[in-house]
Amino acid sequence: PENAPENAIVRVNLETGGHCTGFAIDRRTVATAAHCLWLARPRHWIQPTSLHVLVGYDRGEFRQHARVRAYRIAADFRPNAVAAKRGEGGDWALLELSAPIEGPVLPLVEAPPAPLATLALAGYPAARGHRMTARVACRVVKLGRGYFRHDCPAGPGQSGAPLFALQAGAWRAFGLHVASGGGQGLAVTGAAILAGRTRRPY
Repeated sequence: PENAPENAIVRVNLETGGHCTGFAIDRRTVATAAHCLWLARPRHWIQPTSLHVLVGYDRGEFRQHARVRAYRIAADFRPNAVAAKRGEGGDWALLELSAPIEGPVLPLVEAPPAPLATLALAGYPAARGHRMTARVACRVVKLGRGYFRHDCPAGPGQSGAPLFALQAGAWRAFGLHVASGGGQGLAVTGAAILAGRTRRPY
C-alpha cells in the first residue's frame, strides 16, 4: 500500500561512491547516520550537492530523486573519536532537501522504546544494495542514554535505517541504526535526535 512505512525509507547515494539508508521524518527532511557523510580518505565532510536521495529505489529504478540543500549533524559527533567508532556519540544527521518528496513519512518518536519492545528494521544492505531488505522482529535488548541495542543483524549500507513500529495507529521511528557488532545492532533513539543540538560541519 502507498502508506506502507517502507515507502518512507530512502537510499542515500554519495557521488564519491557508496550509499547509506535514510528515512523521511517529514517531506523536506531525511534522517541518516552522520558517519555516512564523513569522507575518511580526504578527511572531510561531503558537500550537500554530492548527495542524492532516491525514493522508492529498487534495482536501479526509483520514484523520485531529491537533491540535498544542506545538512546538519549532531553537535557532539566526532568521526574519529573512540565513541564514534563504537557507534555512539550522536551518530546522526538530518538532510535538508531542496524540494519536498512525495509519499509517507516516518516521524520520530519523542520517547525511547520500551525494554524488550519489538521493532522492524528496513534498509539497503551493501550485499543487496539494489534491493531493500526488512526484518520485522527486532528486539530491544538494552537501553542506554540516547541509544539502544537490538538483536537484528544489519550490515554496511544499512546505517541510517529506521527501527519502527505502530504507535497509536500510525507508523513511527523509535531509532536510527548506526552500527553492528557482536551479533547486535546499535541505534540512536528518536528522542535523542529530536532533543539534540546540531551543527553544519562543512
